[in-house]
Amino acid sequence: MNSRILVILAILMGLITTVIFVFSLSESSKEDSIDVAMKRVVVATKEIQVNEQLTSEMVTTKELPEAQVHDSSVTDVNFVVGKMATAQMEPGEVILTHRVQSKEEEAAVLSKKIAPGKRGVSIGVNIVQSVSNLVEAEDTIDVIHTLVTGNKPNEIIETKTIFKDIRVLAIGQKMTVREENDELVEYAAVTLEMTEEQAEKIVNAMTTGSLHLTLHSKIVSE
Repeated sequence: MNSRILVILAILMGLITTVIFVFSLSESSKEDSIDVAMKRVVVATKEIQVNEQLTSEMVTTKELPEAQVHDSSVTDVNFVVGKMATAQMEPGEVILTHRVQSKEEEAAVLSKKIAPGKRGVSIGVNIVQSVSNLVEAEDTIDVIHTLVTGNKPNEIIETKTIFKDIRVLAIGQKMTVREENDELVEYAAVTLEMTEEQAEKIVNAMTTGSLHLTLHSKIVSE
């Protein structure tokens, strides 16, 4: 191949490279010029704890690409101010409608969760009695009662399971099932779904001894 042909090929390759480069710049410019639809959403300005009442200082608005906005995202600050958080939220997190509720909504939700003919009854628990605060709403538990009679050194300790397969309606004031990314909530009471007779018996048991909860597995055996 003589030198003239090599020069011509080099010129052609340079022209092709230049055309491709100009075309790429043109396409990039077109993409940059496309308007992205934005939507204003409400986000947390600080860490918000479960059952904490939201104030205007805790939230603000932020614009995000509409394609990235969840359908349940709150768009009006007034919707959340004064309501209670049902889950922990981090600074900058977009607030979703199901993560806040009014006190009236909370009471209504609890009454709707109780099955016909049953009652909701709360019992006080500490971290040991509640399986290290690992019992959650919608868990199934048994209740163990410990009764101490007599005086030392002749005291008699009697422990037995007094209820089985009891549904947990709420822990503290949290009635929703904990999501995977939610932090554990500390609480001092659990609300159980019981019959009227069971409710009377557990209240009496609280006054005569101590109660412990045992947690059922959610894994269904085949």
